[in-house]
Amino acid sequence: MTRHDFDALVRRIESRYAGRPAALGRATAAWVGVGQAGVLAWLAFLFGLGGAAFAGGVVLDPALGVWLLGLGVALIVYGVAQAGLFLLVDSARPDGRVLRPGEAAPLVGVLDGLRNALHCRPFGQVRVSMDFNAGVRETPRLGVFGWPRTTLEVGLPLLVALTPEEFRAVLAHEFAHLSARHGRGGHRIYRLHRTWDTLIEKLQRPASGGSDRAVRWAVTRFLDWYWPRFHARAVVLSRAQEFEADRVAADLVGAENLASALWRMECLSPWFSERFWIDVYKQASESPEPPPDVLDRLRSALDAPPEADDVARWTERGLSRTTGVDESHPAFRDRIQALNVSVDRVRAAGFRTTVQPTAAEALLGDDFEAVVRTLSADWQKSESASWRERHRRAAAEARKRPSASAEATPPTEAAAPPDTSALWESAREAADLQGLAAAEPVLRTILDRDPQHPGAAVMLGHHLITLGNAEGERLLWGVVDRADEHWMHNACGALQAHYRATGQTDRLRDVRTRLDRYDADVVESRRERATVTARDGLLPHGLTDEQLAPLRALLTSLPDGSAAWLVRKALRHFPHRPLFLLCVRATPNRWGFANADRDRELTKQLVPRVELPGQVLVVTRHGAFRKLASKIMAFPGSDLLRSDRTEETTQPGHGSG
Repeated sequence: MTRHDFDALVRRIESRYAGRPAALGRATAAWVGVGQAGVLAWLAFLFGLGGAAFAGGVVLDPALGVWLLGLGVALIVYGVAQAGLFLLVDSARPDGRVLRPGEAAPLVGVLDGLRNALHCRPFGQVRVSMDFNAGVRETPRLGVFGWPRTTLEVGLPLLVALTPEEFRAVLAHEFAHLSARHGRGGHRIYRLHRTWDTLIEKLQRPASGGSDRAVRWAVTRFLDWYWPRFHARAVVLSRAQEFEADRVAADLVGAENLASALWRMECLSPWFSERFWIDVYKQASESPEPPPDVLDRLRSALDAPPEADDVARWTERGLSRTTGVDESHPAFRDRIQALNVSVDRVRAAGFRTTVQPTAAEALLGDDFEAVVRTLSADWQKSESASWRERHRRAAAEARKRPSASAEATPPTEAAAPPDTSALWESAREAADLQGLAAAEPVLRTILDRDPQHPGAAVMLGHHLITLGNAEGERLLWGVVDRADEHWMHNACGALQAHYRATGQTDRLRDVRTRLDRYDADVVESRRERATVTARDGLLPHGLTDEQLAPLRALLTSLPDGSAAWLVRKALRHFPHRPLFLLCVRATPNRWGFANADRDRELTKQLVPRVELPGQVLVVTRHGAFRKLASKIMAFPGSDLLRSDRTEETTQPGHGSG
């Protein structure tokens, strides 16, 4: 299913079930049942067939029974592997610190009050993490069949950023996902949707062998049909549940408190990703160890107001962002409008940063400092290895740069400027170690030398587009127009994020349509390149003598190299990525006749060593490609290399006195 088809399906579901969340929940639950029934039917088929084959092997004649026994065992093992694929779904290891009994009494009191107000079960555990978020984690014990363990995860950075009342609103929202008002069936759908999502991610990993590929085949066929239809309903239902949870929380703590909490989170999310963490990781260039007081630094950083330009950009982005068709959570603007809070009122409130007192101090109480120390130490430990690697790379990069205090090199002794590949490597290092802003000068140098460089265009475009610079959009669209195979999805991803953030739904639709067309072209291109016959159209190779020099040198260096012809296949899809057809012929034998074995041996030597700006297929005049080879050899201008020795040995009458 293409993105266009999926988006249309989501819109049809939204229109069909508008104002009928209960009916939407039942419809989605039915698709959950379809998925579970499909799994059970497949497993029953495998075990039933395997059991029947095994039983037949026991009772039938040994000559046939041995084969049936082997087949039965193989089918049962295959069924066990398939059951494991569905039931033993990997779950992310939880981070953070579990609150022990007796700790954070004020927070426990708030949780108990909300639980009693909403008449729902308690969380299995409460875990404080380093995330700027809060959420309910449900880990199914039986994969797609459910039976979850429930954990409330609250991020200490979020506790530090919100007021006690704002954080109480966030907790009320999370409790609403478990409450009787929200509906157990809807939460079950959400839980199973997460499990299917994890399963698909697991299937996208590289297969470990032939048996693994065989195990995945049937599951993948079913998921190709089932997943988009289930996912579309689950996405629409998830958004409806978010609105419902907001309404429940607003009834408990007030719409103003919830809107204030949502707005503060909307303001600080880009501050964390674009400022705070980048500034923290920049320090790896100076220190080989991560700082032990990262949370103290966070508290100090929150007290310093951001730059006015950043505030204006982040504010407008937060108020303009739209909900993507495939997003399970509504955008901030949609959520506050559902709470009857106007955008103008939020804009008048301004950008929200520091608060006093913080929810962390009020709700963690005397245990606040202990939690800070534990999380800071855990963060320092988990980051140590990657931090040291960043420090090593920063030191190596610094050694490459000439010292600022060194005397200028005389012009006659000046070193040659670095080539584009070296600049590109330097830009990537700078972006990774210090952020995209630090890499901007090098990226611009690369694009001055090579305006078509896709990686530099995407990185610089992504940086500029987050700053609201229209040049970034132009750079990204340039990569999209060229359909670069390595950077197309990166460019489209950056454009989609930008158009969602700025509310440009029409442009967002254009990007997704372009991606659909590109993905379809990729499939057709692979099919087009997978088969080459004499019926295909041919084109001149189009390479310069300089580009051909390495190939000619390689051919003349091989003892059996005699003659070669080079052309390109005429391609409909991505013609700028050429498919070269190289026909070679080994030196004929002493009688002037071609030798198929020597031709094949020459091909084996050439295939791993040929380097041309595109794909290369090497053929000879023997076997399946003989007609194609004849067509290549007859193509005008294809003659690449024919030695004098070859011309002489193939003359009529050679060797007669």
